[in-house]
Amino acid sequence: MKIVSLIASFLRGVVETSLGAFYFLLHGKPRLVIILSHTRSGSSLLANLICSHPKVIGFGEAWIDYRTPVSILRLIGRTRLTTGSYKPSINIYLDKCLHKQITDSLRPFRICHPHFLFLTREPHATTKSIVAMCKTFDENKGQETDYANTYLAGRLMDLKRISLLVPPDSATHLSYESLIQNPDTTLARLTEVLQLASPLSSSYHVTKTVGVRRVGDFSDNIRSGQIVSSNATPSPSESLATDLTIQAYRDTLAHLRQRFTSISTDKPLNQ
Repeated sequence: MKIVSLIASFLRGVVETSLGAFYFLLHGKPRLVIILSHTRSGSSLLANLICSHPKVIGFGEAWIDYRTPVSILRLIGRTRLTTGSYKPSINIYLDKCLHKQITDSLRPFRICHPHFLFLTREPHATTKSIVAMCKTFDENKGQETDYANTYLAGRLMDLKRISLLVPPDSATHLSYESLIQNPDTTLARLTEVLQLASPLSSSYHVTKTVGVRRVGDFSDNIRSGQIVSSNATPSPSESLATDLTIQAYRDTLAHLRQRFTSISTDKPLNQ
């Protein structure tokens, strides 16, 4: 069975790459929107909002390891096959990277025009949400809080490191809080940043991968097709976030706001 799985994976890769090469030859360098963030950051909401634009195509986390330029072709092919959309008029592709798909080089992106969106969410609500996710899928049983803090602190430090690879004019920072609290202003600014001909809307089409494990959000709010304000942020006394996680968030947020243009309108965490 393992051999069959390997063969199937290889053939799928060939098909994705070939299809991606076709669209690459058809359009030339594609435009990419890459959401760089962490689990339970609101990345599925942001992806659905952007992918509802008529000139953008994507479905969530494609799980492409960006190691060589072929990775870009695979993203194009995988996105086309997963969404079932083959319209030649669409040439902006979206992916979100919440893990280690990008490591120590941006060389693969030389064959495209990428713009990176660094998305953050304050750690009190994030750790609570990660713990809830672990319990939903029965993962890290008995160690959900430890896992949430270890993952989040580590991922925040990864984002800070990756940001040093990205030219300041090729990335933008925004926060989940700004997207929820001031959607019209935030989406208007995002429309300008991504140079879209028509505005992004706070209503969106729900991608078919919503709820699919390891690809899209599983919560009910994401299925509504519109921005829904989440529950109030836990107070520091009720928070599951450790001091290390909170400090990692503060350091990364300050760094991102300094290095890139930030279109967030919320106030940074001060507790």
